[in-house]
Formats: sequence, structure tokens, C-alpha cells
Amino acid sequence: TLQDAKKQCDSCRASFGKYACLLCFIFDDYWKGQFHCDKCGLCRVGGQNNYFHCTECNMCLARTLMDNHKCVTDCAAGNCPVCAENLHTTRKTLHVLPCGHILHSQCYEA
Repeated sequence: TLQDAKKQCDSCRASFGKYACLLCFIFDDYWKGQFHCDKCGLCRVGGQNNYFHCTECNMCLARTLMDNHKCVTDCAAGNCPVCAENLHTTRKTLHVLPCGHILHSQCYEA
């Protein structure tokens, strides 16, 4: 039976996932600390308490970078300079360079 996106089935009440985001249509049974950031417009992983949304950079960053990074307007609008994956939609950990540019931590460490 078709139904609107919901966290559970209207008929049998079965859950579609331990985490459900009805904005992104993400349903997941594995806990990864998922949270939806309204300002980013997508779900992130790693625990909402561990991140903050920088309005100048226009992305979620680790709390350790709050008041401790150089803001670059829309710094995640492009791709990682190493692997070319989109930085804004990535679920991988990011590394912020002293100049404010970002790339994946695993690409930086490679």
C-alpha cells in the first residue's frame, strides 16, 4: 500500500529505521550519530553535539573549529582538490587548512 513518507508503516506500524529523516528520505538501522542540518539542507553523521553550522563557510564543522578557523565564503561549494568528491554533501571527515580551504581528512593524510 502506498503511503506518504513516514517513520513507520501505516498498516502494521513496523519501523522503517532507527533513524529516519523525512526531509531527506533517509532511513537507517545503523546509528552513526545522524542529524539533519536545516541550514545545509541535508543529513550529516557524527552527532549533532559535535558540530556547528558556520554561516560564513555555509557548512557544518567540528565544534573544535568554532572560533578556531578562517572562514571562506561557501568553502564547501566545490570538490575536494584530491579526490574530486563534492565537499558539501560528503559524509567523510573534513580537514580545514590554515588558509580556510577544506579537503577530506583522509585525502589530506594520504
